[in-house]
Parts: sequence; structure tokens; C-alpha cells
Amino acid sequence: FHEQIDFAVRQQSYIRSIVMDATNDYRAPFLCNEWVRFILNISGKHRVGERLYRRILTTTWSNIFTLPAKNTFGVPLTANRWRIALARVRFQASSRMRKRLPWVWPGVAAMVNYIDFANAMRVRPDIRDTVRENIIDLQRRGAVDWLDVEAIWRRHQRKEVDCSSALLTLASVEINLKADETSTRNWVGPINESAYVTA
Repeated sequence: FHEQIDFAVRQQSYIRSIVMDATNDYRAPFLCNEWVRFILNISGKHRVGERLYRRILTTTWSNIFTLPAKNTFGVPLTANRWRIALARVRFQASSRMRKRLPWVWPGVAAMVNYIDFANAMRVRPDIRDTVRENIIDLQRRGAVDWLDVEAIWRRHQRKEVDCSSALLTLASVEINLKADETSTRNWVGPINESAYVTA
């Protein structure tokens, strides 16, 4: 079921809108109905660990997939298991150190998808102001009165600890609450109320 939700909701409504703009031509299997139908109808053992998917990629486009990949912690998809395992250990260790000692480990963290939010909240005015404004609004709302939002923000800004996940979650809660308020205000009810009347 989680794969069906990924293909039907996450890929279509979230990934597509963030990654793909209308000005470019994309070929994305996870957004292709034929691919989704095919992959969901094969035995689950072929989907575990993206086994068949990776085999198709590395066989069909072998040159491209000799490049470092995020899903294998910066080594190619074709790398040996021990090399991927070593890359995973290295990534986990550096991630722990980066979270605990962000001033010692500058630069972009490995496996960042689009934006290094931990750093962006400190140096990019657009992201910093958006997150700060929304966490303050959430605090004013009284939704997290048990949490010292200001202290979390200050600790992150001072690089005492990486609180980016908590801050993004708090800002997202407020943004969703605002969106819900807006949609509720704009809702005028069904256009044809008689359609809902039963005889």
C-alpha cells in the first residue's frame, strides 16, 4: 500500500510540482502510468531494495549509472555491496557529527536533495524569513505552547546544533494551518444542494 500511495500521491502531487516545471520535457518512470502499472504488478521480491528497477537502469543506461548516486550514498549504483555499506557508514558518521557540531562540518551535507535547509535558514533571507515568520505565527497561535520555539531558532542560528528538521516541521504545520483556514473561508458549499437531497 505504501508504494501505491507513493506513486499515486507523492510522485504526482509533491515530487512533480517541486522538481518538474512546464518549460522542460521530462522522462520520469515514476510518473508514467505504464511503468507504474508494470512495477506494481510484478512480484514484491523484485521491488525490494529497488532490485529490478536498478537492474533496468544499470543495464539500459550503464554509462550514466557509473556516476555517483544519492541512493547509494555517493557511489555508483553498480558499486559492490561492501562499497555501498562503507559509504553508508561514512555518511551516517558525518551526519551525526554535522548535527552535533555544525560549526566544525561546514558545506553542504551529503545526500541533500534540493536545498541545504540547515544552512539556508542561516544565510538565505528568503528561507530564513519564511521559516521564522511561520514558527512565530505558530507560537502565537498557541499550538505549541509547551515548546520554546525561540530557543530552538536561536540554537540553530548560533550553530549550537542542527535544528533544521524541527524548524521545517514547525513551519510546515503553520503553513498547513493557514492553508486550511483559507480553504475553509473560501468554501461556499455545494453548488447544487438538491443533488444531495435523498428522496
